[in-house]
Amino acid sequence: MVRRWFAPLLGALVLSFALATPAAAHDALIASDPPDGAELDAAPSEIVLEFTGNILDIKPELRITDAEGTEVEVGPAQIEGTFVTWELLEELAGGSYDVVWVVTSSDGHPIDGTFTFTSPAAPEPEPSATETDDAAQGETTEGEGTQDDAAQDPAPEQTDPELTETPGADATLSPEQVTPPPADDISDNAEAWFFAGLAVTVLVVVGIVVLVRRGRDPNGPPGQH
Repeated sequence: MVRRWFAPLLGALVLSFALATPAAAHDALIASDPPDGAELDAAPSEIVLEFTGNILDIKPELRITDAEGTEVEVGPAQIEGTFVTWELLEELAGGSYDVVWVVTSSDGHPIDGTFTFTSPAAPEPEPSATETDDAAQGETTEGEGTQDDAAQDPAPEQTDPELTETPGADATLSPEQVTPPPADDISDNAEAWFFAGLAVTVLVVVGIVVLVRRGRDPNGPPGQH
């Protein structure tokens, strides 16, 4: 009776061990660079995975995407024993990134996994010494050119608007441009006209008086009565 059950039981145990051995032999990820969930101080230039066993060079793949789903270009996998390395062919901008990897374990079975990390924002590039010198030289040249232009272009002559006449039009003098005669000339002219008028008035009066007297004198010349 015991022998009847012993053979099937032994066969089941052997089969169980046979099925369990390949699963237990799968390699596992030990570490990644960058680590899972890391917030980096500098953008990485490569992704490195370390496993418990030697990885087979059978279709290793890695896919890295940013927060918007844009995929980052990577180079071919470099397998060295338990390490698999992918070079990043472009510089990462600041933000979070998702990594999905697939490799072939030493027992021939594919294994995969995911992890994330955060890359810092790229610093603004500082101007090189050549760019700084070129900028300074450009400012100096521009300043010298402005001074030369100022020296070559003489200042426009200022024209008195009161003395400028419009061609083809009658010149009109403003009250400020009319120069009054001196006060002494005005006084002398007025005095001359006064005495001239007085002399004429005296002569007229004398003539009238003479005529009136001759008309009244009875002894006047004959033929006048």
